[in-house]
Amino acid sequence: MAEPYAEKRRSPRIMWRIPFVVTWTPQAPVTVREQGETEVVNAHGALIKLSTPVRLGRKLKILRPGSPLMQIARVVSNLGEDEAGKIRMGVELDHPNSDFWVELAR
Repeated sequence: MAEPYAEKRRSPRIMWRIPFVVTWTPQAPVTVREQGETEVVNAHGALIKLSTPVRLGRKLKILRPGSPLMQIARVVSNLGEDEAGKIRMGVELDHPNSDFWVELAR
């Protein structure tokens, strides 16, 4: 008998709301800067919420203002809007690091 499907993750997920700033360049020389919030994080990425939709595959800079802390991430999924109208997107970090989210939350 076949085993039921089990989703395999590279690292555990943690539900954690962390505010951050994100920037991306939809078309040079225009750069967009927006405040966002995480919904779920893990060492390899996060589920984030933004006001502006971002194209799949687009690179983002996630950072904390006034700090050198920064990570590059790529949009890997668009999960539509939440009840407040924020766009929910999955992002994958270029350099997986669970400490990034801890540092970002400080």
